[in-house]
Amino acid sequence: MINLLKLILPNLILNVMRWVLLRVKINPNDPRRFWKDQDLFLKDDFFDGILDKKTQFKKITYKNQTKPFFLSNKKSKISLTNFNNNDEIRFTYFFENKNLIGNNIKIQDDETVILEVSNAKPRQFYNFRIFKKSENLYIDNNSNSKLWISIERAGKKPATKNNLNNIFLIFLDSISLDFLEKNLDKMPFTKKFFKDKVSYQNVYSNADWTASALTCLINSELPSSHRFTDLKTSHNLEPVNENNLFSFFKDNGYITNFLHRAKAQNPEFGFDKDVDNYFYYPYAFGNEEDDQKITNKVLELLYTNIDYKNFFLLHFNSTHYPFSNDNLFNQINNTNFYNDNPHNFLESVIDQKGRTKIDNLYSREGVSIMNNKLTTSLRYLDLQLNSLYSFILEKDLFETTNIIITSDNGTTYADDDQNFFLNERRSKVPFMMSNKKYKINNIDYNDLFSNLIDFKSIAKNMIYAEKFKLKKYTLGELIFNDIYEVCFFYKEKRINFSCKVDQKKNRLYVNKEFILYESNSKKIYKENINSLPEDLLKLVNEHIANTNFEVIK
Repeated sequence: MINLLKLILPNLILNVMRWVLLRVKINPNDPRRFWKDQDLFLKDDFFDGILDKKTQFKKITYKNQTKPFFLSNKKSKISLTNFNNNDEIRFTYFFENKNLIGNNIKIQDDETVILEVSNAKPRQFYNFRIFKKSENLYIDNNSNSKLWISIERAGKKPATKNNLNNIFLIFLDSISLDFLEKNLDKMPFTKKFFKDKVSYQNVYSNADWTASALTCLINSELPSSHRFTDLKTSHNLEPVNENNLFSFFKDNGYITNFLHRAKAQNPEFGFDKDVDNYFYYPYAFGNEEDDQKITNKVLELLYTNIDYKNFFLLHFNSTHYPFSNDNLFNQINNTNFYNDNPHNFLESVIDQKGRTKIDNLYSREGVSIMNNKLTTSLRYLDLQLNSLYSFILEKDLFETTNIIITSDNGTTYADDDQNFFLNERRSKVPFMMSNKKYKINNIDYNDLFSNLIDFKSIAKNMIYAEKFKLKKYTLGELIFNDIYEVCFFYKEKRINFSCKVDQKKNRLYVNKEFILYESNSKKIYKENINSLPEDLLKLVNEHIANTNFEVIK
């Protein structure tokens, strides 16, 4: 039926129909989650100081890459006053129509012709670079097609020897610390590359699932601050703040790269902000080959910019249930793999439905099957990552590179604790560095911190040896439907607190169905909040006072 509609109806009508369907109450989730490469609005001040007159602006996506563009007139002038002499300036041009001939462009500075192309292939990103020699550039669009131009707003500082020039922060979705450590022998390429690793043992995620966790990382904020936690309530939210992780790295001379498969971190939510090279491979069952596309693209980007400083944020999703059976390796190594719809497989191993879509409990047999599949996925991903490891060694980049493997969260499908979702199994994640030269130099491997809201401070420590400030505890938060949960993770214990939340009214009802658990005493408190021991009451009150919720007692 869908194929028939595609043959009968123009693309414009199909897109309108899709837009309408996603915005009626068939699906309560934020419709931005279902973005599929449509052109997006771009603020008209993005290229301030570069253009001589106002024009049209938009974000265009081609082959999973999203970039900001402005519409070039037949003759356009670009100011280079924001650039220093001899700065490298990168351009991308894109002819909008589908004509195979007649797409002609000429670019020149005040003295010479820099680029002249005839019959450029349409609807494709073409990239080139110049080094500033004059104050202006002039673009001639000698075609009948709309010509879109993207230009980097700042030159990048070249890398220097013996400094930290390449930082890779790699997220393996849904991998806990204990699971990675138990299965590292089954990742021979990673184990070999990380032979002198630094592995921190008390690192916790600040959130319960991928969208919220990555937003914590990018904003250096807890879920109760950024509120990108529940896609039924995020409709008017702009998740990415101005002083984000990518802007930090750009300000410090790094080319920023974000390649991922996290469905809610797409460009329509603005997660391409301050990213020089943004690639989004949306997660879907059966497309785990996209993880390989990510590693291939990473090699291309690193090789292209090998003389520069580079920050890579990478998210791989092949370790997320229900896993894939679309490749030979997985099929051969999992004799009990499903041959049916993955949703049917999940239903077959679920023993008990949880409070949210991500906290179901699995049967004993189901847990074993899931762990086998997860191990197989790790082995296959290890093979994909080896291309990166090999390139770094071949190009003698190891001493100026630090690869960090971590995760957004662990898994809870094996838990039988129905009181709380956040615990060590869900929140304790790996944080493994390949190069001990760049370890956090003022803390012990057993010290406590977060891999998400603390990462900017960790980066400052790696780059500038700026002292890292330790805390007594770190926090994890869950905000979903009418559930609010916070977990205070200490070195030797945890304290969980949960209550009701009204996200629309922005209210926490701290005495409504509240429950508090202290792991050392194993006590559970469910009565009047004010009857809590003084130390626990103070801890909860101080925290919820900083959540920006209205607190109702």
